[in-house]
Amino acid sequence: MSTDEKNAAAPSPDPFANQNPPFSLPENVELREGVVYGRGGGRDLLCNLFLPRPPRKKPMAAMVYIHGGGWRNGGPAAFRRQAAYFAGKHGVIGMCVTYRLSDEAIYPAAVEDCKCAVRFLRAHAAELGVDPRRIGAAGGSAGGHLAGMLAAASHLAHLEGQGGWAGESSAI
Repeated sequence: MSTDEKNAAAPSPDPFANQNPPFSLPENVELREGVVYGRGGGRDLLCNLFLPRPPRKKPMAAMVYIHGGGWRNGGPAAFRRQAAYFAGKHGVIGMCVTYRLSDEAIYPAAVEDCKCAVRFLRAHAAELGVDPRRIGAAGGSAGGHLAGMLAAASHLAHLEGQGGWAGESSAI
């Protein structure tokens, strides 16, 4: 195979780059990419935040978006359209998270990481304009499972992990 054939076959760094219509960020939404929300397995856990602008006068609801991929792949770009839409149209702060995948860490690492994301939102509620009583989660496939775990396992201390923000609740 020639170099040109290899490059043509290589996946785009952004698996959603060729979507039709292409993604465009609404003018009234600020995107903060690569925000560190915690630590897991000795590395930073990253998210993309979608914040309504200008900031609202009163605290807003927030949604944690969790990508699918069979716990083996995927990333925060999966829910960027939804996060951008709800931030721009309804003032809901969006947080598209990464989590440790199964080739890096075994269960319950992904659950711990998602719980850390919720705690991050509570710990930074004043700075981000989040109403800590109004945090939800949504996901697709494996991300749907993880969102369900957030809803069902807020009382299980052994799933909290050590990612950060231990003084905050991970309940959604």
